[in-house]
Amino acid sequence: RILRDVRSLETGFRGQAAPSGRIGIAVTPTIALTLVPPVIRHFNDLHPGVRVQLVDCETEQFVPRILSEQVDFGIGSPDQEVAALSQRTLIHDHLALVCLPSHPLARRRQVRWSDLAGHALITVKAGYGIRNAIDRTARAANVALDIQQEVSLLTTALAMSASGLGAEAGLERTHVAQEALGHRQHLVRGLGPAQRARGAVEQA
Repeated sequence: RILRDVRSLETGFRGQAAPSGRIGIAVTPTIALTLVPPVIRHFNDLHPGVRVQLVDCETEQFVPRILSEQVDFGIGSPDQEVAALSQRTLIHDHLALVCLPSHPLARRRQVRWSDLAGHALITVKAGYGIRNAIDRTARAANVALDIQQEVSLLTTALAMSASGLGAEAGLERTHVAQEALGHRQHLVRGLGPAQRARGAVEQA
């Protein structure tokens, strides 16, 4: 039903000079902080009469909010396909390290998984899509990670890294977020592919 409604809304946009209405979007923390804000701003410039209601939620709440029809669709990183949802890949991102310029690894143009041994890391809790990718890739590289802090929110991980409590293992896109927050940290690339950000709506 939601998919049908969204398509109907899109058709209406094309047929109206000044569309109006409301769109509800569920987003996971990393997407909410990095990808969505400039997109919403651009959309608002094009369709000032349409209100976008952003519902930022924990990863485990993402799919239930779509299935319960609290939102029209979602943009996030579910770790696996959900049969009841129609999903489409929007972007690809890579794993990277965010750290202070004074961190030993900040001087490297690229960092390998083996380079992380012995360095304190900060990342999201187990069960999150990005954490699953980190654990899976580290196991494949036969590297034991020294994860000192496991948090729920990306902003917390970035703030802790900015305070020198460790390097943040996450997505390259987090570098955009930490700059927006005023954290002067360094991005080190090279940890490899991470995840796909997907748009998801309930099956009609």
